[in-house]
This record gives sequence, C-alpha cells and structure tokens, in this order.
Amino acid sequence: MDSHEKFKQKIMAAPKDVSLPILQEMMNEGYTDTLWRTSAGATDAPCIAKNGDQEALDDFISGLMYEAPIFEKTHVGCQCGVEVIGDGLETRFVTAFGEE
Repeated sequence: MDSHEKFKQKIMAAPKDVSLPILQEMMNEGYTDTLWRTSAGATDAPCIAKNGDQEALDDFISGLMYEAPIFEKTHVGCQCGVEVIGDGLETRFVTAFGEE
C-alpha cells in the first residue's frame, strides 16, 4: 500500500476532465446536442463503441457522479470528445482537456 504522500502524488498527476464548465457555458449559449467522436488512436472498447452516439447536451452533463462528463462516459484519460451542436450555431468540439 502506498504512503499517503505517494497516493496524493498519483492523484495530483492524474489527468483532469475540464469539460464540464465548458459544456455548461455552451448550453447557456444555446447549444443543445452532443455527438461522440472517438479518437483516431482509441483501442479500448468503451470509446470505440460510443463513436457516433448522440445525446442531448443537458443529459450529457446531468446526473454525473463527478465533474467529469467525458471521463465518466468512458475512462480517465480518454482522448475522445464530442461535437457540440446548436441550431444556427457553429459546431464546436470539446474533449476532457478543453475545447479544440
């Protein structure tokens, strides 16, 4: 078992999903839907299986256990993202690491 300090260092070094506030702001701007886009380098089943999944933006960011919508849909460190769509708005792309 790791010491408290080693455990803390692991946690602090883990990738963070910063997509929630971005997606919340987009919802406030009138964006309504998401379309999952699996990363070209994905090799894990949860990511590959989600490619093309559509979900309402409010559903995508509600009912979360953590403030990490992308990671909760697949796994921590996921490189995939969602196209965020709104009627008459430019489509935008968000990953766990920010907007691209």
